[in-house]
Amino acid sequence: MKTKLFTLLVAVAASISSVHAYETLSVAQALEIGRSLEKGASTSDTYTVIGYVAAIESAYDETYHSQNYWISDQRGGDISEVFYIYRGKNDNPVQVGNQVSIETKIFRYADQVIENKGNNCPVTILDATESANPTILVGNCGREGNNLTFQLNMNTWDLIIQGSGRMVDSVQFFPWQWQSLRYSVRSIQMPEGLTYIGQSAFEYCQKVSSVTIPESVTTFGKWAFYNCKALTTMNMPESVNTIGVAAFQGCALTEPLYNAHLFCFLPTDYNGSYTIPDGIVMVISYSFDGRKELNSVDIPASVLRLGYRTFRNCTALQSITCRAVNPPTSKGESFDGVDKSIPLYVPAESIELYQTADEWSEFSNIQAIPSTEDLELTEQEMKAYKLLQNGQIYILRGEHIFDTQGKMIK
Repeated sequence: MKTKLFTLLVAVAASISSVHAYETLSVAQALEIGRSLEKGASTSDTYTVIGYVAAIESAYDETYHSQNYWISDQRGGDISEVFYIYRGKNDNPVQVGNQVSIETKIFRYADQVIENKGNNCPVTILDATESANPTILVGNCGREGNNLTFQLNMNTWDLIIQGSGRMVDSVQFFPWQWQSLRYSVRSIQMPEGLTYIGQSAFEYCQKVSSVTIPESVTTFGKWAFYNCKALTTMNMPESVNTIGVAAFQGCALTEPLYNAHLFCFLPTDYNGSYTIPDGIVMVISYSFDGRKELNSVDIPASVLRLGYRTFRNCTALQSITCRAVNPPTSKGESFDGVDKSIPLYVPAESIELYQTADEWSEFSNIQAIPSTEDLELTEQEMKAYKLLQNGQIYILRGEHIFDTQGKMIK
C-alpha cells in the first residue's frame, strides 16, 4: 500500500521525520516509557510515536478546535490501551481510523501517559484514505475484577457492560472515565445481574439522555450519575434500597424518580406543591435541593429519615407538612436556606417532639395539621373564594389560604 503524507500542523519549518532522526516507537513502547517516569515528569528526549487514531475528544468543541485524541497500535478490533495526545488548538481535524505520526516528548500525568506538547504538536497523517473499523476499548469494571466487563465503541460511543455482581468504586477505575472519555459516552447498557452501581461510575457522562436500571440493582454508589446534564429519563427498580450521596444531583430528569420506599429526585424546574407518595421510608440526599419554584411539600407519615441536604435552598417554600408522629431523623443540613418562619404542620400530638428534634426545632412556627373538616365549603363559597395563582387553584377563607385538598398554605 502506498503511503500518502499530509501535514496538518506545521510547528517548525521542517516536516516531522524527514529532518529529525527521532527514535520511532509504537504506542505500547511509548506507554512503557511513560510508566517508567515519575508522575508529572517527562522525557528529555523527543520521540516519533506512530499509531491509529482510536477516538477524538469532542466534548468541548465539535469543530475540532483544541482537539485531543487517543491513538492505538491497532486499527479496529479490541484494544486494551491508548496513548492520549494533547494536541492544542488546530483548525485541521484528525479523523478516527487514520494512522498518525506524532513528534513528542513523553509525559506522565497521574496514572495515564499522555503527550503534552501544547500548541506546537505537529501531526502527519500517514494513511488518510482508509477508514477504520469501529475501535473497541475493553476491560474489567467489577469489584472482583472480571465479574463485570465493558466494551466502549469509540466511534458510536456506546458503552456496554456485561456480567453480574458489584462494580468497582471510584472514577479512576473506570477506563471510560479516563481523560474525559466520559464526555463522549452517548449510551449505557447495563446487564441484568448487576447489583451495585459503583461510586462515580457515570458522573459527568453529559451526553447520555436515557438509562435503564436493571431490576437486579440494589445499591447506587455516591455520585453514580452526578452531573449527567442530559439525563432526562431513568427508572427506579423496587430492588433498590440504598442510594449514595448526590447520586443524581445535576441530572435533568423530567419526572419525579422514586420506588415504593425511596424518594430519589424531583425535577429541578418543578413548580408548585408536591406530595411525596405514601409508603416512602427515606427521602434521599439532595433530592429536593435547590428547587426554587417549590412552594409547599407534604411528607407522609411513612417517612423515617431525610438524607443530607434534602430540602436545602428551597427558597420558595411557604409551608411544610410532615405527617410522621415521630420526627424523621436527618443526615444534616436538610433545611439549610429554607425560611424557618414558615408554617411547619405536624400531628397535634407531636408538636413538642418537633420543637426539640434536631433540625426540626429550628422552625419557629410549628402548628397542628389543620383539620379538613373546617373546609366543608358550599359550592357557592367555592366559587366566591377560589383564587388562581401561579397556575394553582387555592381557597381563601378568612385570613388563611388552603389548597384544594384542604391543606393550609398560608
